Amino acid sequence: MSGRWGKKYVDKRDWRSSDQNLVDRGAFFLDHSVLEKWKEGVDMLNEGKYVRQYEFPDGLIYWAAMQHAVLGMPYRQIEGYLKKYFEGTGLRVPDYTTLFRRIRALKFDLEICLEKKELVVAVDSTGIKVSHRGE
Repeated sequence: MSGRWGKKYVDKRDWRSSDQNLVDRGAFFLDHSVLEKWKEGVDMLNEGKYVRQYEFPDGLIYWAAMQHAVLGMPYRQIEGYLKKYFEGTGLRVPDYTTLFRRIRALKFDLEICLEKKELVVAVDSTGIKVSHRGE
């Protein structure tokens, strides 16, 4: 048998170019304080650590986490943004897999994020639909 309905399936997707397209989408602005404290941040993370040392400071990973959470930027797009930003600095950029793993391992202090400001929560229980999804 040669496949479904007599035809062999050929995957014509080019994942390499698709990934690169997502990586190339990002080019914004990054706060320079991350660059200024790069070495100190990495040294602090690697204190007492001899194997598999960190290459990227937590400040950079926190920044990437905020871009992902607030702007909804995919990890590949954040990688592309960082590549463009660090162009010519000689610093390595974390790939999207590293960003994903490090962001998942971060612990956020919600009190710092909210800064004790008023929080407004709106709830709609009328049943009015704002889109035509589902029934």
